[in-house]
Amino acid sequence: MKNIILRSLVFVSMLLNSVNLNAQAASGPLVYSGKSNIIINGKAFTSGTSGVAITLTNCSKVVISNCEFILTKDIIGIQLNNCSNVEITGCYFENFRSGVYAVNCTGGINIHCNSYKNIAGIKPRGQMVQFNTCSGAGNKVNYNTLDHTFGSGTPEDLINMYASYGTTADPIQIIGNQLRGGGPSTSGGGIMVGDNGGHDVRIEDNILVDVGQYGIGVPAGYNITVINNKVYGAKQTWTNVGLYVGLQGEVDGGYACTGSSIQVKDNQIKFTNKSNVVNGWYNCTCCSGVVQSGNNFKASITSSVLPANLSLNTTQCGSVATAVAEKKSSDAFDVYPNPAEHLLVVTNLTGSENVQIFNSLGQEVFTAKNNLENSLIQIDVDGFPSGIYFIQINNQVKKFIKQ
Repeated sequence: MKNIILRSLVFVSMLLNSVNLNAQAASGPLVYSGKSNIIINGKAFTSGTSGVAITLTNCSKVVISNCEFILTKDIIGIQLNNCSNVEITGCYFENFRSGVYAVNCTGGINIHCNSYKNIAGIKPRGQMVQFNTCSGAGNKVNYNTLDHTFGSGTPEDLINMYASYGTTADPIQIIGNQLRGGGPSTSGGGIMVGDNGGHDVRIEDNILVDVGQYGIGVPAGYNITVINNKVYGAKQTWTNVGLYVGLQGEVDGGYACTGSSIQVKDNQIKFTNKSNVVNGWYNCTCCSGVVQSGNNFKASITSSVLPANLSLNTTQCGSVATAVAEKKSSDAFDVYPNPAEHLLVVTNLTGSENVQIFNSLGQEVFTAKNNLENSLIQIDVDGFPSGIYFIQINNQVKKFIKQ
């Protein structure tokens, strides 16, 4: 018993040292209504009120920075209701129902330089970022990264601007994002704008890899620019088209699709549909006159158009990129689902690691060696009693719950 207690104390000490690598302080869910001039910085969230970690309603002039959202599958990271002038930057989101969900917001929603990992979903949620009937100038979703591991959840549209629009002088910006992973939804995909009355949007310099049924979608709208993006999609049972403009159903529903004000320029697309046909581009006759130039819809690009490890743009994100990179490097491996019922998946393995699992008393209940240098392994935890466990890989430790 003495050895078990000592091992448990040592193990708890190791866990505390691992957690201390992250500067965020644990916080319960936050709810603000009718507030302004708020700064939420350096907080860590694992739970939510009414399914949301941070809820802002009728708020303005808010900054949410350097926060960590490692959530259960039923929790939205941040929800904005009727807000304006909210900046979200330098945050890390993982295993979320949706990352940021903005509803009826009226300008100045600036979501930039954040890292997202593994969208839990499910439909109608399942977005990295969604604007729902938002409008006005200063709305931006720029220079974020998403790395979604297939099978860890059910994402829909990674970035969705449902019925949302900027202004002619200042369209909604979706610029410089790096997005990887989607499916198996047959309706979800990468970046969706212009649906249900959306317009005045600029999609530029984004890189998308294997993001779902489609890459970039513009089912309707006007004053929309899609320029200098790279989209790659390998054949899957759910893949359809890399980039499209116009859907008959949107037009039949009464939403304008003014092709002459939609520009599609200098994009590189390589997208293979479920029938193993390269299908980079579709333009519905219901939205004729789209301005095109410089596009390559059978480009010689592969999935390596994105690096194995995504990182924030240091030029655009500055010190934020360094801080997030340090946070990510302290978490060399990931586990999901958490809580786990039958299988525990361990990802981001880099070599010939020793994998050990201990119960809350410090007793070793599983050990193995990743001899094959796989980046992902599955562990059968079906026979484990319910409770708290710690997985140790070399000198790093993470906690998970067995349901």
